[in-house]
Amino acid sequence: MSDSDMTMTYSAIVRDKDNKKVVHVEFKRNGKDGPQIAKGLLPDCTIISHNGYSTEEIASLEEYLRGNLYFLMEKAKVISNPLKWLWQKLEDRACSIITTVTFALYVEYLR
Repeated sequence: MSDSDMTMTYSAIVRDKDNKKVVHVEFKRNGKDGPQIAKGLLPDCTIISHNGYSTEEIASLEEYLRGNLYFLMEKAKVISNPLKWLWQKLEDRACSIITTVTFALYVEYLR
């Protein structure tokens, strides 16, 4: 990871101490003194802890979370249910195979 690269990871949907459904999000990058991490919480779209990030960067990360809340929650839902995740993978694979076969048949038809 170069100095300008940042990775984001997120958890499955879990319950917090108040039994509220939340997703933990982590932004990580390499800083001059080692890894810099900002931890966020969805659906609140807030950064709850960080090291090495400026106030402006934290505001930008929170804005990113707000702008992508629906997408991130949908992704977290998929990994929260292993069967749903597996089914989606199988569906994607089946669609790919059907598309390939359909295209091959179409090409054969044009000959």
